[in-house]
Amino acid sequence: MKKIVLMFAAAAFGAVLFQGCEEERGPVLDTMTAPSLTAPAANASIVIEEAMLEETVLTISWSAAAFSLETLPDVAYQVELTSTNLPTNVTVTAGVTGATTLSLTGNQLNGFLLTQMAATPGVPVELEVVVHASLVNNVAADDLHSGTVSISATPFEQVIIPDPIYLLGNASPAGWNNGQATPMTWVEGGVFADTVQLIAFDSDGDPQYIKFIANLGAWAPQWGTDAAATAESGNLVYRPTEAAADPPTIPVPATDGMYIITADTANMTYTIVPFVE
Repeated sequence: MKKIVLMFAAAAFGAVLFQGCEEERGPVLDTMTAPSLTAPAANASIVIEEAMLEETVLTISWSAAAFSLETLPDVAYQVELTSTNLPTNVTVTAGVTGATTLSLTGNQLNGFLLTQMAATPGVPVELEVVVHASLVNNVAADDLHSGTVSISATPFEQVIIPDPIYLLGNASPAGWNNGQATPMTWVEGGVFADTVQLIAFDSDGDPQYIKFIANLGAWAPQWGTDAAATAESGNLVYRPTEAAADPPTIPVPATDGMYIITADTANMTYTIVPFVE
């Protein structure tokens, strides 16, 4: 009889212990639902005209993503447009929001088409729209993606000079001060370039690095690189918001000097070459 009582007590203790462990596990992602696009309609056609530049020409809406039945951090949505009929197809981020809708004016959509996709005015561009959902400040959880919706947009002929991007890093004159980063000159499409004095190593012999940011005083949006990066060229990795993972820094050549640095934010590449007078 004593043995039976002891076994029952051990089982009860185990159940309590198990329940305690369950309570300490934190949020469990047991229900995950991807966002679903509700607008625009499939095969919608937008022809941008001068009178429409200040008006909303494209509204993208979707159902809310669900990561869990439990309380979790806020959800951020990244909306992307990808061209499918251009000589070089490009994906651009149309916006990042915590809402379930994003509206673009004629100026904004025209700018994406002409400057980042290098589209021809008056010629329709076939686009795929997609929404990515991610948990704010939680890089461990997988992103959820909507299906795509295909539309077309015809750009209006317009002279557009996009806002600059900025160079910073301990290899550059600005250091890691994002309020004093160096503006890069727009070249064409999504290409920016500048000639900059770079420092290869600090006084302790540690290698120095750079990155690019979109706005002075803010760490996102920004562009870093990946594990395959070299001091001469490599891929750019985009960080749309500070909730997203911080990409690795970009290495610079091992010799101090003046270098021409080019960042192609459309094709997501960079180059660093010596400046020759």
